[in-house]
Amino acid sequence: MTARLEHMDVDGESNSTDTDHPVIDVVVNCPTVENAHLIAETVIADRLAAAAHVLPAHETVYRWGGEVTTGTEVEVRLRTTAEKADLVAARVAALHPFILPSITTRLVGVLNDEYRTWVAEQTTRPTT
Repeated sequence: MTARLEHMDVDGESNSTDTDHPVIDVVVNCPTVENAHLIAETVIADRLAAAAHVLPAHETVYRWGGEVTTGTEVEVRLRTTAEKADLVAARVAALHPFILPSITTRLVGVLNDEYRTWVAEQTTRPTT
């Protein structure tokens, strides 16, 4: 049996959260838009993610090598299934130029069933 959390959207339509088949965003900060696109296109081509959102560059502040550092990074959000999230993270780590890339995951809450199905289909290899 599939556990579902029912929610109403702004139009009064019912949307559900399928807790047996969660959708995950793997969030990665990249040094350049080109690097973000390389990661996005690779994981989608490998059917590890269904979609990617490359966000505009943003300022970042962090401690590295004992010093406070500032820079610019580009965030990419890779939409996948919970089953594929670890594979996405491993592929991203292999492609990423940083020694210690920021790779986090976020559960995507309320989704319509059709979109959830589409994500699952796009991250499954077709059978021949």
